[in-house]
Amino acid sequence: MLFLGLYTAEYERTFVLDELRQVMSRFGRYERYDCSSKDPPSPQELLRRLAPADVALTGWPTPRFPEALVDLPDRRLKYICHLAGAVGYFLPRRYLEAGILCTNWGDRGIWPFAEGALALMLACLKATHRIGRHMRTSPGTAFPFPHPSPTLRGKRVGFVGYGAIARTLTGMLRPMLCRFGVYDPYAQDLPEGVGRWASLEDLFAESDIITLHCGLTPETTGMIGRDLLERMKPHAICINTARGKVVREGELIEFLRRRPDVTAGLDVFETEPLPADSPLPHMDNVICYPHCVGGGNATFSRLAAEAAARNLQAFCTGQPLQYVITPEKYDRMT
Repeated sequence: MLFLGLYTAEYERTFVLDELRQVMSRFGRYERYDCSSKDPPSPQELLRRLAPADVALTGWPTPRFPEALVDLPDRRLKYICHLAGAVGYFLPRRYLEAGILCTNWGDRGIWPFAEGALALMLACLKATHRIGRHMRTSPGTAFPFPHPSPTLRGKRVGFVGYGAIARTLTGMLRPMLCRFGVYDPYAQDLPEGVGRWASLEDLFAESDIITLHCGLTPETTGMIGRDLLERMKPHAICINTARGKVVREGELIEFLRRRPDVTAGLDVFETEPLPADSPLPHMDNVICYPHCVGGGNATFSRLAAEAAARNLQAFCTGQPLQYVITPEKYDRMT
């Protein structure tokens, strides 16, 4: 059995740890095809590399898979073990429709990403970016908080999208006695104390903090623009740790320039990496992260590698897999 990794050497060092290598060595042979976004392989070369593989290991650097592979009469690929979360950027839906299995790291990334969204909320409320500049330019003088109530206690938090990360974030916010409302047509079985907004318009008008957790789909692309932003309350906060293209970025920039009382905490952008000429990092009411709000450390990498090792072991021995990406889940994923 051939296990083919499609990522960079750095990604391999981070996620393809001993337990994962041991499973692959028991059941076959592992190779890595180096994939760099600076010099991506052609679809033809990628097809040639993938054709003999039984299992593909993928990650953030993985290029778009060629759809032609699905139609090969002698296709061997049966399983894609994704060492990350979202798969839509590299995997055409047809692979799943053809019965090729795909798993991701499941709940391994939930806590760090929820924690990152919480960190952005607190940073916006506590004006940490402004205080840092204040201390560099006016040390020893009082700092005037831009918000009348720089605390999470009692705030109304509106969730746009309510998947696993948003649900975990809700639990983190409960000790602050926050109130919760959700806009998500697909969310079912909301936890106790979590209400449902009938419309995005109501959510934006009534929430003190708006936090985006929806997937990027044709329905959500450009979903949030001037018409919704204009409804935000004085001193409201908008957090986006989902996908940049959910928001019309030009309209967000124009709105934030006119509404300095509103603060945005952004981990994602329409174009990534964020262009050097973007005004967002220089705006006084914006905190920017370079799509790393979930952090990343040895503990997180090991948890992801352990989940992948268990799934590879299960696949090679005919056992059920965890964290399977179905076509329906694919359609709603971030």
